[in-house]
Amino acid sequence: TAASAPAVGARAPWGLAIGETWRLISAGLIHSSLDHLLWNLIPSLPLFILIERSFGGVCSVAVALIGLSFGHGLGALMQGGVTVGFSPALFAVTMAFAVTRWREQPRLAGLAGVYLGVALVASLRLSDVDLWSHLGGLLAGLVAGSLLQAGAAAGSLVVLASLPLLAGLPSAAEPVALWQLPRQGIALRLPASWAPGAGISRCTADASTCVSVSTKTAARRREMAPLSAVWRSFAAPSEGIEAARSFAPGRVCELLRRGLYEHQICLVSTSGRGLARWRSVVGDPVLSAPRDQPRGQPLLIAGLRAHRLGQVVQARRYYAAAIIAAPGDARLPFLAAVLELDFGAGTAVARPLAMQAAALDPDHPDGVALLREIEAALPP
Repeated sequence: TAASAPAVGARAPWGLAIGETWRLISAGLIHSSLDHLLWNLIPSLPLFILIERSFGGVCSVAVALIGLSFGHGLGALMQGGVTVGFSPALFAVTMAFAVTRWREQPRLAGLAGVYLGVALVASLRLSDVDLWSHLGGLLAGLVAGSLLQAGAAAGSLVVLASLPLLAGLPSAAEPVALWQLPRQGIALRLPASWAPGAGISRCTADASTCVSVSTKTAARRREMAPLSAVWRSFAAPSEGIEAARSFAPGRVCELLRRGLYEHQICLVSTSGRGLARWRSVVGDPVLSAPRDQPRGQPLLIAGLRAHRLGQVVQARRYYAAAIIAAPGDARLPFLAAVLELDFGAGTAVARPLAMQAAALDPDHPDGVALLREIEAALPP
């Protein structure tokens, strides 16, 4: 299947993107069913035997390799997706046979041409067929047959077959899907073929590369460890976000800090080239308000949501409206004082709010501790 084939050598966009060009050959040795195998094997075997008798075993193998490398290479460039099958080599061998035999055996060469025409029409009509791979194999067979006809040595054909493997091929753009984590308030655009892995992660079919997400929430800004080195800052609607990056063997992580939230997005890969493609794989995350808010007064909940995201202006407005609506609730000036200390104007504005909270609830230890913190920070 498309989900399991990459793990056993299918042509897959991610594998080619990280330099596994051997997949252009190994994909030809894998088939999705016995019928698929027989449809490719039965027509190609007699043609292989005839070419081998004329040009030798190395040349016949080289024609197949040219068909696979250039056929699956063109399919990867133009169509992408996960593909298996010997079809590109079959097209290459059939075309090479027609080119090399059109004088000595015109009837057989014509029969090969009819087969190619029927196969191409079938490729156009069947939705699950990789047309570009078939066309690539056809063109590769035309070139290989012409070289054989001109007396090319077997070694030159092998070199030709190796060119796509040595050069590397970018794959056609793979469809992406939005991996949504609403509770964490984050979403990532990842290749659609990546499947759920262990924990909160998405992985390639062979699990060689995974992206994981974890989220931490702090009650105070000062509880969050300082970022060692901020490598970029960008602004989402009404909130500033800082990002730091860390490296470890086989792992690249980005720590996004917004308000009282820390999102750690890690790319883990067994391939160094996979790690180097961090930005193209993960891209910028799509951020929203996390769905972790308690139920309660609408103004209080709205203020808490903005407060946790570091949206000072909105949180300040909601807290002010909530204090007017419920002047006896000590939580409201307390939260407003914490907002000013962590994100806002600092101790001068926070002090009267903390005093108001302490007066409304003098026995609450958090309010007293907050007032002491402010008094200690004020200049003598």
